[in-house]
Amino acid sequence: MSDNFFSNLIETGQFRVDDDGHVDIMNEFAMIMPSPVAGKLYYEMEKELGEEKCAEIWKDIGRFQVEQAAERYQGRYNFENMSRNKIIEFTSKMIKLNGFGDIKFSEFTKEEGAKVTLAGSVLASRYRNIAGEKDKPVDFWAAGILERHFEVIFGVDVEVEETKCLAKGDDHCSFDIRTIN
Repeated sequence: MSDNFFSNLIETGQFRVDDDGHVDIMNEFAMIMPSPVAGKLYYEMEKELGEEKCAEIWKDIGRFQVEQAAERYQGRYNFENMSRNKIIEFTSKMIKLNGFGDIKFSEFTKEEGAKVTLAGSVLASRYRNIAGEKDKPVDFWAAGILERHFEVIFGVDVEVEETKCLAKGDDHCSFDIRTIN
């Protein structure tokens, strides 16, 4: 068995393409979208809806994605009996598998929150290629994923702020996670 999460999914039949061309990842159909298309979609939504509404929609999509994944994987992986570190490790692999880049979490405490770094954010880099360098972060999809992820795992409401972004010219994306009192 390979050390690569994606290779393991292929080897164990958890990633496959059926005869009708459906991509099945862990018993859920997925669409594969080239990263420039995702960047263009973000750019066009922002142009048509404005920055604020576009950010709100992408963040909601990220939250929804985690809610669906938690529902889908809860029983299969027995999250109730899994340590938080194992859940975070699993989530990191899934985030990477979904093409968001390499993610690293600092230790989370309710008092201090956490810091998350995302190296190689495809959405932010593709957005910058299409729209040019931004003065604000654009990884609202990832922010929504992180927000709901921390709420599900730690059972607290959090807010997520992206403090560095590839779309702004930073060398990686960085998020501050804070507990909402």
